[in-house]
Amino acid sequence: MHYYTRLGPHDGARTIAENARWGIDNLDGQWWFEHGIADGEEAVIEWTMTWRDPESGERRLNRGTEWFRLRDGRISEIRAYHHGDAKNPRGDLLGFDFAGRGYTTMDDE
Repeated sequence: MHYYTRLGPHDGARTIAENARWGIDNLDGQWWFEHGIADGEEAVIEWTMTWRDPESGERRLNRGTEWFRLRDGRISEIRAYHHGDAKNPRGDLLGFDFAGRGYTTMDDE
């Protein structure tokens, strides 16, 4: 099961993959792995997604984190955390030096 902050849950590999494919096909979405850790039962990653607003054509960038629950060496659950609003539409950590720490920025595209 894949849980999101702005979508209902997606169940099963096919449904999860179809959602990612939609983002690629309709938003020119690209995901960038930034950082991750794992302990055998859980893993967590930070990611950046670049995409194109379908209405304005403007390039955008969002950041998030996903927590993975593992069973028998396979992913059994994903909890994806991403939030943006009018004040902070990308959901960035305010004041964090993303470029200075080597994270993806719009200049990298």
